[in-house]
Amino acid sequence: MKSHRVGGVLLPVSALPSLHGIGDFGPAATAFIDRLTKARQGIWQVLPLHPVGPDGSPYYAHSSFAGNPLLISPEALAESGLLTREECRQAELPVDQVRYSEAGDVRKLLFGRAVERVLKEGFREEIDDFSARNKEWLPDYALFCILKERYNGVPWTRWDQIYRRRNHASLREAEERYVAKIREIEVIQWLFARQWEVLRSHAGAGGILILGDMPIYPTHDSADVWAHQHLFCLDADGNPTDVAGVPPDYFSRTGQRWGNPLYRWEEHQNEGFSWWLSRMGRALSLYDLVRIDHFRGLSAYWAIPNEHRTAVKGRWLPAPGDALIDAIRKRYGSDNLIAEDLGVIDQPVRTLMERAQIPGMRVIQFAFGGDTDNPHLPFHHPENAVVYTGTHDNPPVKGWFMDDATPVERSYLNRYAGRDIGKDEVSDLFIRFAFSSVARYAVIPIQDLLNLGSDARMNRPGTEKGNWLWRLHRDWPMDKTAVSLREYTETYGRA
Repeated sequence: MKSHRVGGVLLPVSALPSLHGIGDFGPAATAFIDRLTKARQGIWQVLPLHPVGPDGSPYYAHSSFAGNPLLISPEALAESGLLTREECRQAELPVDQVRYSEAGDVRKLLFGRAVERVLKEGFREEIDDFSARNKEWLPDYALFCILKERYNGVPWTRWDQIYRRRNHASLREAEERYVAKIREIEVIQWLFARQWEVLRSHAGAGGILILGDMPIYPTHDSADVWAHQHLFCLDADGNPTDVAGVPPDYFSRTGQRWGNPLYRWEEHQNEGFSWWLSRMGRALSLYDLVRIDHFRGLSAYWAIPNEHRTAVKGRWLPAPGDALIDAIRKRYGSDNLIAEDLGVIDQPVRTLMERAQIPGMRVIQFAFGGDTDNPHLPFHHPENAVVYTGTHDNPPVKGWFMDDATPVERSYLNRYAGRDIGKDEVSDLFIRFAFSSVARYAVIPIQDLLNLGSDARMNRPGTEKGNWLWRLHRDWPMDKTAVSLREYTETYGRA
């Protein structure tokens, strides 16, 4: 990663305003990039762009490689002549929160028309080229989607054995039977890639790097696990023997049980980490910079027996992080990686990061709950780090201050600032802490730039409902926000 100081903004694509139920790659995304350029920013951080889970979580996707069709912009399809303006207008769903189901229904209708026109209008060669370049994952993903629909959405472990165990002849027969449906899925993925590449090129022209996110584990009910069962800790029926999570700590007496299947690391090593390298290559085709979520799991991971409903009786097991990172560095370098190193981090994890010079994270919201040794305090920040006021898992700073901060945290914050801090100035103060830090990269959630409270929170870890719904209001003050962001940026040398 480059050595100069850079500022940026965290905003999921889904949270952009749009006319079709969810933020997408349409006009609002282009306008947002233009405001970042005007504010002299260098980074736009987005959440994973993969298909989302039933609750909208981009961390429980049924593919680690595919793009989320909900992010395809109907307006951009109309602009390119693949939809009519009237078709686009009739499908409008102007709501203030994300509506995943309705947004999917709208696109299902529109995509049928767009795909038909794509196939009629001479794009076959481009689609064939796209499919050939993505042959490592696209055929398995397409067939997974088709079979999952055929089996009414149940997990792949409940399909007939010929498909569950991937009988070669049965899969070939299914590919021939569903050739038209497979082609439709290929076209939709091509449309996703086409729109995203236009948007990413626009960002690059304005000096904006896209920072994306890679969850460390895929979802069990995913094309990844179904297609590569030997790479995961599964029993003969395909169910996980051990699952991922984190042990009990100060914040949770039972820990966190995520439920993702764990890796059979010896199989990955035997194959030269080929699946991981394909996954990293795919990520770097979407993003300029990649944040590896739960990075500490590449050093040692908490393995929980699948039959246990909490994380209490897990155990630590070693992971071959050195060998994996060496393989990634050899293929792609490591200048484009960031480690999510929050939580309890031991020396082996630090050593792994230091060997590859991978920057970690510092979060200002975590700075005031301990003593003066707290690594999130600005005077402890290293240069090779990314500092945040908060992340997508935190409340906005104003909401934290009003609803979550303890008396100890408030007291220390006041002493640190040298005055009593009010609720309407705490967001500005935290942004200044972040931008004035010696950390090379400072990224601010859009909610903090707008001084919003807890009702603008994106996610509450450990809960399954009410997350991933927040969106920018259609009348959000773009120009005013860009002016204030530019002032922060120029004041603290991050332009």
